[in-house]
Amino acid sequence: MTISSEEILSLVKGLNTTVSIEEIDERSNFSDIGIDSLELFTLLLGIEEKYGIKIPEEKVAELNSIARIKQYLNGELCQTA
Repeated sequence: MTISSEEILSLVKGLNTTVSIEEIDERSNFSDIGIDSLELFTLLLGIEEKYGIKIPEEKVAELNSIARIKQYLNGELCQTA
C-alpha cells in the first residue's frame, strides 16, 4: 500500500483549519502556513486511526509537512506489509 499526498491533504482538509487548502504545497511546513501543534496532533491521530499505525512521540516534530508524513507512512507501511 502506498499513501499519496492527496490522501494526506484530504485529512488536512478535515482539520477545520483557517488555512486555505490551495496554499498548501506538499513541501509546505505546517507551522509556516498556520497549522498549529494541536492541529498537527489531531492530524497525526487521524492518520494513526486510518492506517492502523502508531506514530512515536519523538517523530512528531519531524512530520511537519505532507511530504514528510507521506515518506514516513510509506516507509512504515512497507515494513508491516
